[in-house]
Amino acid sequence: QNFDLDAQFTGLRRRRPFDLVATATNAASIRGFAQRISSTGTVSTLVQAGSVIYSWNGSTTFTAVGTVSASARLRGSRESNDTLNGYVIITDLEKAEPVKKWNGTTFETLAHNLSSAFYAKYCRVYNERAFFGNVTAGTATPHVLMASKVGDSQNLNSSNRPASSLGLDEPWFLPTPDLRPINGLESGFGHLLISTLRGVVHLLKGSNSFDYELAEFYTGSAVVGDEAMVNVGNDVLFGLPARIESLSGTLDFGDVLTNDVSLWINELVESVTSWTLVYDRRRQRVLCFPSNQSACYVLHKSVLARVEHGFLTVRKQEPFISPWSKWGTAHAMSFQPTCVMALVDPTTLEDTVYMGDGLGRIFKIDGNAGQDGGTSNITVKRTSKVYYLPYA
Repeated sequence: QNFDLDAQFTGLRRRRPFDLVATATNAASIRGFAQRISSTGTVSTLVQAGSVIYSWNGSTTFTAVGTVSASARLRGSRESNDTLNGYVIITDLEKAEPVKKWNGTTFETLAHNLSSAFYAKYCRVYNERAFFGNVTAGTATPHVLMASKVGDSQNLNSSNRPASSLGLDEPWFLPTPDLRPINGLESGFGHLLISTLRGVVHLLKGSNSFDYELAEFYTGSAVVGDEAMVNVGNDVLFGLPARIESLSGTLDFGDVLTNDVSLWINELVESVTSWTLVYDRRRQRVLCFPSNQSACYVLHKSVLARVEHGFLTVRKQEPFISPWSKWGTAHAMSFQPTCVMALVDPTTLEDTVYMGDGLGRIFKIDGNAGQDGGTSNITVKRTSKVYYLPYA
C-alpha cells in the first residue's frame, strides 16, 4: 500500500503525496474540469465549482466566466478539443446543461442547427467530426450516437442515418444496436468504441456518411460508471463490476483478446459496483477510483505489458508479481474526489492528474510536499505472507 512501482526500480518507493494547489473562490464543490489546447499549444483551463465556472491559471487566480446548474458535472477533455475551430466542446455527465464551448475567452452554449436545446454526456473529436454520445435534442435519446459534419462540429442532424443518399461529409445519427444508454465513448486501435449500460462495447465501422455503422465488438463488457472506460495509449481499459479488464487485439482480423488485469487484486475489489478510471500519461499508470472504497488502485503499465511485433501483448507475470499498488490516505478527501481528470498543468505544461473535493479544493497527483494535502502523513504498508520455491 502507498508504493510506486516500476520495472526499473530496484526497491520499493513510497508514492509521492498529492498537493493542495488551489481553492476555488467560492469554496464550492469541484464538479468539473475543461481545458482548451490551441493549435499553437496555448492552454486555458476551466473549473466548475458549484454553479460557477472559473477560468483558472493553475495557481491561485480564479476568474468567473459563467454560471451553470449546480447539479451539472461538466467535462471538456483534450479529446473533445475542436482544434480546427479553436474551442473545446464541453458536455455534462448529468445532462443538466446543454453542450457548451470555451475558446479561451468566452464560455457559451454551443451553437447548432437543431430545433431544440442539445444535451450530451460525451464528446470525442475524431476523424474531423465531433461525436456525441447519450444525447437529448427535444427528446431524450440516451442510446443515440450523433456525428457532426466534417470540419464543422456545430452542424448536426437528428433525422438522417448514414445512407448513400447523403453527402460524404454530412452529419448523421445512429442508435446503439442493443438500444441501451451510452455510458462510455472512447477511441482506440484507430476506431471509436461505444459502451452501453449493462450492455456491450460497440465498434464504429466505416469512413463516411455512406457506410458508418455500429457493430457489436466486445460482448459482456458492461462497464459500470460514467467514466469507466479509458484509452491508456496502447490499450483501452474497462471498469466492470468487481474487476478491471483490458481490450487488445487485431481488429482487421476480428481477433479480440480480453484480459482481466485486476486478477491480482480481485479479493480487494469484489464489492466494487462502479469505477472512475484516469490515465496518467506522464507516469504511464492508470488510476482506478472505486465508488464505494476510500482508496485508489493504481495499475503500473511498465510492470504489466510490452509491445511486441507491432501488437500489444499483455504479459501476465508470474502471479506473485503484481502490477498494482493500493493507495490510501489519512486526508479527509479519502481518494473519493468529486471530479478527477488528466489535464495539462497550466504553469509547467506537464501532463498531470488533478482531483477536486466538496470544499472547492484542487489537488495535484505527484506533488512535492511531504504530506497529502500538506496535512496528512503517508503510511506505507508491505505484507509478506507467502514464499514461492522453484520446482525441484
